[in-house]
Amino acid sequence: MTVKYGEYLAGPVAHCMECHTPHGPQGPMLDTHLGAGGFVFNGPWGSTVAPNLTPHPEDGIADYTDEELKVMITQGVRPDGSHMTPPMPYAFLANMTAEDLDAVILYLRSLEPLPMPE
Repeated sequence: MTVKYGEYLAGPVAHCMECHTPHGPQGPMLDTHLGAGGFVFNGPWGSTVAPNLTPHPEDGIADYTDEELKVMITQGVRPDGSHMTPPMPYAFLANMTAEDLDAVILYLRSLEPLPMPE
């Protein structure tokens, strides 16, 4: 399990970073706002704002335990018991191996802690 492998899984495999990075005129701002959240998805369920996946202490995942993150990623349930809305693909992500999930979380914790864009 390595950060690099987690980066691979969260990037081109699961597309976490595309959805959880704000978009500019050219698409996801991966070079400057990687994982900071803020992208709005509109669908029949309403609007969903992608949360911040960086270890930012106020806006990101810094206060979540690894176990809480695993449940959110694979079951779509937050620590307060509320359910995530689409398009979070937790049913797909539930098929990840324990090692793959650990690598993704290791990678997310290695990101630069960025605030949620306004």
